[in-house]
Amino acid sequence: MPLVKERVVFLTEIPGKLRYLFNEPALPQKEEFFPKKTDLAETLELLKKARTITGSLAEAPSDEEAESLIKSFAEKEGLKLGDLMMPLRVAITGERVSPPLFGSLRLLGSEKALARVDKALETLS
Repeated sequence: MPLVKERVVFLTEIPGKLRYLFNEPALPQKEEFFPKKTDLAETLELLKKARTITGSLAEAPSDEEAESLIKSFAEKEGLKLGDLMMPLRVAITGERVSPPLFGSLRLLGSEKALARVDKALETLS
């Protein structure tokens, strides 16, 4: 419930919002992965960079620690945080708008999360 309570109006919306945790989500059109003002090549690079920390994000014990990790990574790489997170969110959940990413990664675990990122990279390549 903590993952979706702020993103649903009716209880009947919950199964649709959490479907990606139980079933492999269908990947959307390539353009859905693109942060604003980026193209396919830039998005691929962002997702490749995000992949390098996906396992650590999934294993972080709290959202705060995961957020700190990704913020410091984005800063070190000279990237905008939102640009880094958008393609990762779509790879993990199949949606641009989803429950919080860090909690989703923890629930999926690093193995499944990495497999989804790899599938998205293959689809985008």
